[in-house]
Amino acid sequence: MASPSIDPIATANAVIDASRDLASSPDDAAKWTDVELNARLVADKLRTKGPADYHTRVGATELPKAMASLLDLASSGKDQTPRSPEAAAAAFELLRVGANLCMDHDENRQLLLNAGVPQRLVALLRAYSRRHPYNDDQANASVSISDLKLIRTSVGLLLNASFYEPVRNALMEERAPTAVLAVAFTLYKPLAWVQALAAANTPEQIQTVDEQWKLRSGIANWATRFISEFTENDTKQAFDIDCLPYIIGSVRVFTPPYPAPSPATFDTLSGRQTFIETDVDVLDQCSSLLEALSLDVEIVLTEIGKSVSAEPERAYLRHLVAFVEDGNYPPFWAPETSAKQFEKTYDLCKAAVVKTIVAVAGGDSNLDVLWQETVDATEPNGWFVSTMLRWIQQHVENKDSWTRDDLTICATLSLGNLARRESICDSLAQPPISIAAKLLPLLAPKTDLKIKHGVLGLLKNVSHAQRTRGTLGDAGTIEALASSRIWTREGDFAEIPQVSAIGIAKLLCTGNLDNTLRLVVPELPADADPTKPAPASALELILALVIRSDSVPIKSEGTRVIATVVKSLYTAEGDASIGHRRRQAIDAVTTFDSASILAQMICRSRKFPVLLNEAIVALTLLAYHKSGAAYVLHSLNASLTETHPSPSTTSTSLTSPVSPTGTAFDMLQIILANEDGKFPPELRANVCSLFSSVGKKVNPAAPGREDDVQAARLKGPIVSTLRSVVEGITASGEDEKSTILRTAAQKAIEAWE
Repeated sequence: MASPSIDPIATANAVIDASRDLASSPDDAAKWTDVELNARLVADKLRTKGPADYHTRVGATELPKAMASLLDLASSGKDQTPRSPEAAAAAFELLRVGANLCMDHDENRQLLLNAGVPQRLVALLRAYSRRHPYNDDQANASVSISDLKLIRTSVGLLLNASFYEPVRNALMEERAPTAVLAVAFTLYKPLAWVQALAAANTPEQIQTVDEQWKLRSGIANWATRFISEFTENDTKQAFDIDCLPYIIGSVRVFTPPYPAPSPATFDTLSGRQTFIETDVDVLDQCSSLLEALSLDVEIVLTEIGKSVSAEPERAYLRHLVAFVEDGNYPPFWAPETSAKQFEKTYDLCKAAVVKTIVAVAGGDSNLDVLWQETVDATEPNGWFVSTMLRWIQQHVENKDSWTRDDLTICATLSLGNLARRESICDSLAQPPISIAAKLLPLLAPKTDLKIKHGVLGLLKNVSHAQRTRGTLGDAGTIEALASSRIWTREGDFAEIPQVSAIGIAKLLCTGNLDNTLRLVVPELPADADPTKPAPASALELILALVIRSDSVPIKSEGTRVIATVVKSLYTAEGDASIGHRRRQAIDAVTTFDSASILAQMICRSRKFPVLLNEAIVALTLLAYHKSGAAYVLHSLNASLTETHPSPSTTSTSLTSPVSPTGTAFDMLQIILANEDGKFPPELRANVCSLFSSVGKKVNPAAPGREDDVQAARLKGPIVSTLRSVVEGITASGEDEKSTILRTAAQKAIEAWE
């Protein structure tokens, strides 16, 4: 530690004077030694803060500018190698001064920035990276102790300075995060210290390895802290595809085989525990950064995706997949610390890499790259798809002993992201893949919810293709959904999987009578016990969920299932042999619960004509049933609190209708009146058809039953509004759509009169 008698101001001025002398004689070794000694005294004095506030006083001198000048003079040539050992030693001490000057001191950070010191250090680090390429292990092994000290202190100075926003902005412009990452992860490759130690044969060599790798470890530790500062706030601006070789290379080394430590030297290495901890930190940093890049930087997804056909060193996606499948912590780590600690770290790192792989599969430019039509019988859809399918198949075949849920989650989510094109969905659904046969066993009630989430997402995406719906239905998808318990109370804490399952049911029933019957009136197995009540149908489970749930997406999407079911039962073509089951299904779905849930959607969907139309058409069809009109009429005239109350919402998404109207009847009146002109003629015509179908089934002229009494009360407002529609069209002139609306309104008037 510096003596209290040292005057840092006078010593700093000596450095300033030396900078002027060296400008004319940069090869003067003695002058460089003077700079080294004086800079060391200043740096030591600035290591701690005291009442004299030397940080501010030294910063106010010309020292920041002198530092910049001396750092330039200390290097020579384009590769910026140190001019001499004396110059290198002086530069090291100057960097210590700079790092200590800007420690918790924004004014000094600004002064160093004004002098251009941070920018010079970024250039210096880039020069080291050029001299020591990432894949040149021989060059990397030969980096001197002196150079390692310079690099470590440069990174430390940049780290201290980066906590000041103007410096951060300047470093962003210089792409400093990429420069720091490149040099740090080149000089410190995880596990490489084991190989260096294995090559050491004498105590002196072991000591050299220990010293070198402690410096490399220090570089990596400060670099990870520096990188973290930018990852948290500026990932998209700070990093790009140039980082990938270093990041993925640092992850890749944790895939077997691992370097074998030499028992004779491993236990004698004093820095062993430090290196292991640095290995963990680098892996953690790289996996976190990889995840952040995959979420923010589209070009990174493209680069990783197209790497499926790259040379081994740049086969990024293969390396990531191999890490997820086979990666683990090296066995020689275990004695050093708790195995559970490493398992937790590895789980977090693998989860980050899994998210990256899934994001790559969802990249807009990667669909044709990852889904390949090949002549290779072993990998007919390419290496990536075959690997994902293999992971799913392995889970199914080893369901009772399976411990690799991470593989299943990665596979289902990745394939789900690829299922964005009808031809791909069709290939997944049909033989030889037959994805439903692989996925449905994973919907068993005891399956982990995270797996179900991936399975349901994949099935939903595949279901979007119309040609797949019959195949998925024949495979037992609806029955598997019903038995999965995802729609029961025990699944109520998992809204997203519940909504996905509802979405699958809706898609499979759209225009498909067979699937609709499976949902409403499932056939009992041949060995079913006739003395026991039949299990609830899938539709009954969805209805119960919609009634008890406070979730707007569940209510909205569940209601759309009912609307789809009703439409399919009345309009979808089917074999005459299933006519009896169709009638059973129509009877089963024609209930007050169904009608009231559809009416609620009308109340809540003022801003969404698509949802309004679905509910209106379904209620119109329900009213054709002998008892349906009464249910429909009552549901239209019931307020939300009289049916199944639920909280309102302020969201404006399609699945989150807003501003509920008092009753569905009120909303229908608003649609017909169309005072704001926002409702299309087709929707208004469908409202007329709904009133017409109800009017034909009730008798408001001779009220006796309750529904006739309600009809008598509503007749006046209904007919009045319908006449206003006709008169409005007559007054404003007709086009084709207006003619359809007028005709529908007139038929509705006739039905009520």
